[in-house]
Amino acid sequence: MIESAIQGTLRYDITETDKRTDSEERETFLEDDYLLYDKIFEDEELFAMRHAFERVIENGEDGSPKQPRMIRRVHDYYNEAALMACIANPTVVAIVRAGLGTDDFIYTGGSLSRTRFTGIPDDKGGHFGWHSDMFLRPGSDYSKDDRIAIWIYLDDISMVDGATHLVHGSARPARINILNDRGVTYGIQDMIDAADRLEDPTFAEAPAGGGFAFKSFIIHALRHNVSGRPRRIISMDFAIKGSEQIAGDGGSCHFQRLSQEQQEEARQALQEEMRWLLPLGNFKEVFHDLPNQLPA
Repeated sequence: MIESAIQGTLRYDITETDKRTDSEERETFLEDDYLLYDKIFEDEELFAMRHAFERVIENGEDGSPKQPRMIRRVHDYYNEAALMACIANPTVVAIVRAGLGTDDFIYTGGSLSRTRFTGIPDDKGGHFGWHSDMFLRPGSDYSKDDRIAIWIYLDDISMVDGATHLVHGSARPARINILNDRGVTYGIQDMIDAADRLEDPTFAEAPAGGGFAFKSFIIHALRHNVSGRPRRIISMDFAIKGSEQIAGDGGSCHFQRLSQEQQEEARQALQEEMRWLLPLGNFKEVFHDLPNQLPA
């Protein structure tokens, strides 16, 4: 059963007055840099999300024949209410709050990914071999926990469906490096080189409506989908307002690259009290001109 593979699932006290996770759960999340969570969407929500997902995928151009991952960026679906409303799901917001340790965060963008048969894997067994996302942001201050990605699974995803392969505990050396004033990547390549020899592999398996949340230090790889079933994922990125650790210079996957009219249309999918997650403005306005409200 896929449910038996769920690990690191947070318990939430979602009430009107307290939407925070307890400190022990947050510490576990911060130490491991990832968590898997069980189903948080109702069946009717999943039905609407899948239909919107397929509509967006089919209306766009297919991916490379060698890598038909069929990715769509937020500029392709900002006007799809069923997909944008996921941003404000109470448990999604609670996960982001737990991971970043603040309420002062916003949605920065996302994508849709559908993988069926993905061709021939690379020499390490995956199309995205072992890596840590921090390597994709040269010049960033990696000592800051200011970015988190949330993946929502629209299908049951197990190892044979191409579940992401994780190196459990791989976030800890980077944090130790920071504490010891060493380069954050010191010794990390050795862990990557040894990843395929681990005796106890960890896969980001979760049921439809559940998913995977992770931050930048965790070493992971995308595995080959051999099941023939779709691997449909909604990916969402969140960052602390005022953060300098934003991926790249903002491509098509970033909400802040949309026009103000497009941003306003996307905001209509959220209840008014949750639209703070989608502030109007471009990258400069959102991440540099707005005051950073984090405590000193």
